[in-house]
Amino acid sequence: MKASKSVGYLCRAAFVLSLVSAAGMPAYGQGIPGYSDDMRYAYDLREIALLPRYCIHTQLFRDNVPGGNNLEEIKRWSSILGGSFANLHHYCWGLMKTNRAILLVRTQQFRTYYLSESIGEFDYVIERAPPDFKLLPEILTKKGENLIRLGRGPGSTGARVRDRAQAGLLASLRCRERLLQEAR
Repeated sequence: MKASKSVGYLCRAAFVLSLVSAAGMPAYGQGIPGYSDDMRYAYDLREIALLPRYCIHTQLFRDNVPGGNNLEEIKRWSSILGGSFANLHHYCWGLMKTNRAILLVRTQQFRTYYLSESIGEFDYVIERAPPDFKLLPEILTKKGENLIRLGRGPGSTGARVRDRAQAGLLASLRCRERLLQEAR
């Protein structure tokens, strides 16, 4: 009798646990033990350490990362990078997603998820940046690298995808050339 009660209790516990787990699971989980599902709200210092220094002074980061709300640094980076500095937190999130894909995830499913998500973050900045934005060549290059990692770069199947990747690379090269000429 005691054994059947224990089995019944274990079955009910397993059932409840499976319901709770299924209800709380996002469509794409993190796949990274010890890290938050959504790094945009966790601001894990292990991930922040891998980013360019200006990231901690961008919107949302500055309120969540120690030392980020330094007004002098915010003004300095704003003057160096111009008006697009206001959107740069999306680029930093794209870098964090790229780092998760390359360094932290253990499965191809999660790698593909984070790389795909990074493209949207990069596009957010690209679409709002003026043609002479100083970081535009770097952002276009990072986007191109991730498209290649996703199999959507030059040489991939589908002419439209290939044309888009090549157009991004050409835009990056033109932007770099223009910035180099202006620097002379």
